[in-house]
Amino acid sequence: MLLSVAQIRETEEFTIKTEPIAPIDLMERAASLFAKKLVEEIDLDSFCEIVVVCGPGKNGGDGLVIARYLAENHKVLVVDSCFDSKPCEEFIINYALIEGNSNVTIVKADQFIQEGNPFTPPFFPLIIDALFGIGLTRKLIGSFEKLVHYINQINGYVVAVDVPSGLLCDAHTPDDYVSVFAHQVYTFQFPKQAFLLQENSSRLLSFSVIDIGLLIPPNIFFNKKLINEEVASLLIHPRALFSHKGTFGHGLLIAGSSRMPGAALIGAVAAMRGGMGKLTVHAPAKVLDALTPFLPEAIHSIDENADWFSGIIDTVAQYQSIAIGPGLGTEKVTLEAFERLLHQIKDAQTPVSLVVDADALNMLSKTDHLLKWLPPYTILTPHFKEFERLVGPVENDFHRLEKLKEFAQEYQLIVVLKGYYSVVALPSGELFFNQSGNSGMATAGSGDLLTGLILSLLAQKYHPHDAALLGVYIHGRAADLAIQDRHSEESLIASDIVSYFGTAFKSLRK
Repeated sequence: MLLSVAQIRETEEFTIKTEPIAPIDLMERAASLFAKKLVEEIDLDSFCEIVVVCGPGKNGGDGLVIARYLAENHKVLVVDSCFDSKPCEEFIINYALIEGNSNVTIVKADQFIQEGNPFTPPFFPLIIDALFGIGLTRKLIGSFEKLVHYINQINGYVVAVDVPSGLLCDAHTPDDYVSVFAHQVYTFQFPKQAFLLQENSSRLLSFSVIDIGLLIPPNIFFNKKLINEEVASLLIHPRALFSHKGTFGHGLLIAGSSRMPGAALIGAVAAMRGGMGKLTVHAPAKVLDALTPFLPEAIHSIDENADWFSGIIDTVAQYQSIAIGPGLGTEKVTLEAFERLLHQIKDAQTPVSLVVDADALNMLSKTDHLLKWLPPYTILTPHFKEFERLVGPVENDFHRLEKLKEFAQEYQLIVVLKGYYSVVALPSGELFFNQSGNSGMATAGSGDLLTGLILSLLAQKYHPHDAALLGVYIHGRAADLAIQDRHSEESLIASDIVSYFGTAFKSLRK
């Protein structure tokens, strides 16, 4: 789950009262676990020096505890970065515990900066950033800003304690706000919202979470959550032994045009590999001609237009789910056909789940009234630019998330905002951040796979909420498995990803 800074403070206070545990002991536990993880994952002997930069607050107190543990086996340089600020009680207590330690050298930050950068190749230090934590809400100025600039100039490997100093956790960090650039962040108990946003990719490379045993108050409400393997495993349906193709649903994919036939092919394979019983693909004849050797299992529905989608004659009631958009084009005849399709779905005697992607999204953005015609719980799968065409320009990633939440609530839609951490917005106002996937997915056809997979899950009678969450996770999980096995992020293409759908499903069923 993702908690705000205020909610994290609540969990800390609740833990202190419930265990019970003294604040200084909770700090000891958190920092000792940090030191343990550091030792387990990083070869400390490969660095010319270990430098722990400690600010005046609790993050600095964490840093002093970490320095004490590391000093059991290594020489440690502690940079006292209080400047003119009064240190907190935890800082004072832990400072006293390392004074006189023969493996610890303490220098004031001013002295550290004035000495100039002694770390030039081949000298490569480990810098542990314990300057400021999650409580920071304003721009670093003065001596603190100067110190962060200095840290960023050092030729070293930077590990941040809980959060890179200077990065705001619950709000946009403007470009002119300096923050420590962290190669790695070990954050306590919960990922921080800022870590998951593209705008902060230049402020940290990677993060991992350390469980420090915080207890969550029973009355705490959180509407931002994570999609991980545990969540996805809980969503997946069992497959009945005595079943047939009708058991797993019939879906319709409306995709492809003479200009982009491949989108239909890729989406169709993903739909069949996603577990549905039957798939009908509606497209111009030249697209279906290419589909036959590619996926002979698919049923064909030939459009009357030779190049574009111009409408379907068949009743939509025979389908459990419909996906429309990949490679479709936005010709006038296609827009009119899309409008008629929405009327057909609305008038259908039985509910039909709908997925809208790619060019169908672009048609929605050009005609305001179509958004209001979408059935509740329709799933939209835009990337950033497609989303902005629907809602207008955004100022930053936090603003985008706010607009995403409002849009899903206003129109009662499920929106999958695609990206490195794809976000699924539900009509309830909840946001789910996906934790599977890699940069190899930034390749043509990857989005078409997701559309086909969600179509397949809807055909199998997954609730639209679950189909979106599970589809996003399996999509990313398959890409992760592909690069773990035989591919690289550079070489990955859409057909590689779909070939690992089965392995991804199996990994969840374990």
